[in-house]
Amino acid sequence: MRFGAALADFSTQNFFSAGLFANILRQDPRYFRMGPSAGILKRVGYSISRLVVARQDSGASAFNASNFLGMSVGIAASNAYYPSSSRTGTVMLGRLSTSLTGGVIGNLTSEFWPDIQRKLPLFRKKQN
Repeated sequence: MRFGAALADFSTQNFFSAGLFANILRQDPRYFRMGPSAGILKRVGYSISRLVVARQDSGASAFNASNFLGMSVGIAASNAYYPSSSRTGTVMLGRLSTSLTGGVIGNLTSEFWPDIQRKLPLFRKKQN
């Protein structure tokens, strides 16, 4: 039951942030890597900053309103399937915190996973 609720939370928030609000506000929800030419700390800082900064369709940077609106509306919509004991402000702030943490982890993975794959022999393709 909890897995289903978590999946519904993720799906709802993703629909509103990357789908609806990103289109309305003309923001690009994709993550753009800095790549290995930048230092590790700079890349970590950039990854975290992408929760708050989005690229507009024009290419300019702006407040990532689509992300925060999508999370907020998704969390509010989740009240439809959570029991009343899980509709308190504290629980909803916990869901917001979990969503933000997931966003940071996702951005860090997007930034560093290609480098990890390249370094580990387990992921290297065999050449003939």
